[in-house]
Amino acid sequence: MIKKIFALMLGMIISASHFTYIYAQDSACGDNAQYSYENGVLTISGSGKIYDFEYGQNRPWDSYINDINKIILEDGITEIGDWAFSDLKNLTEAQLPYTLKTIGQRAFYNCSSINRITIPDGVETIEAGAFNSCINMLRIDLSQSLTTIGDSAFMNLPNLTAVVIPENVDSIGKWAFFGCSSLTGIYFEGDVPNALGAYMISDINENYMIFVDVSHAGQWTEQNIFDSEHTYIYNKEEIIPLYINGKRVNFDQQPIIKDGRTLVPVRAIFEAMGAVVGWDGETQTVVAERNGTIIKITINDTTMYKDDNPITIDVPAVIENSRTLVPARAISEAFGAEVTWDDNERAVNITIDT
Repeated sequence: MIKKIFALMLGMIISASHFTYIYAQDSACGDNAQYSYENGVLTISGSGKIYDFEYGQNRPWDSYINDINKIILEDGITEIGDWAFSDLKNLTEAQLPYTLKTIGQRAFYNCSSINRITIPDGVETIEAGAFNSCINMLRIDLSQSLTTIGDSAFMNLPNLTAVVIPENVDSIGKWAFFGCSSLTGIYFEGDVPNALGAYMISDINENYMIFVDVSHAGQWTEQNIFDSEHTYIYNKEEIIPLYINGKRVNFDQQPIIKDGRTLVPVRAIFEAMGAVVGWDGETQTVVAERNGTIIKITINDTTMYKDDNPITIDVPAVIENSRTLVPARAISEAFGAEVTWDDNERAVNITIDT
């Protein structure tokens, strides 16, 4: 009898061990990484690399592919494997950890709903096609440790207007920004990268401007990478940062101060506030609508209109480097925002209801 009980208990232990092993395998997405899913959120914990996948290969989370709207990678994850999160059409947010070093090939390919991504400062490599065809991407904040941007890494992002290339970037692959048809401002904080791929910026906005920092301008001028018509020397120490609800706005032309007022590129600030922007070329008038409020502001006119009611402004909208700049405080307050100036940081802070 005792032997039978012992055998039964042993069988239960073996079965329980087997069940635990199978569960671990089912939740594994790397040698030391596991995933969990709940209410639209895919969370990956553990350490090391998330597995590489191939196009069309079943991934552990594919049964939730149409439901995932947020990804959280916890600290400890160091690499996102190839194709890991491609085609997550409803993904709107991805939180990446400071431990991350590499984003693999086509890792976020065709994630068509995401509109902003912050690459943490530990990331050194963004591989080929990593964010290709994220067609609603408005903003990408790149890692200060970044050295390599792979082929077609940011290809076909038609809503991206500006990008800052950090000082350490030494290699940008071919077609890296190909087809970014609204891209008009590219800021290089360092020297000319040793490797610049063919067609890196082909098929972008015809009015694009390459901004190079004054401390590195000599190398850019000597090598004549981009023609002078599209190259502008700036001093990043004099840049005026602007934040909306705590998030910094990337501009395709940096803000300027005129007669004591900060003027900012019109499309970037309006879109960051969630407004729809239009342009009447015949009258040189910007029209923006947000939550039923309509603002009209005309180049060199000191009268702005809010729902057809005139408002006198100290400094009119102007055109600088083929960009339309508008007074930040006036247009923000017209939409009901609170605007403050941080004298220590020389920064503009805008708070607006979302």
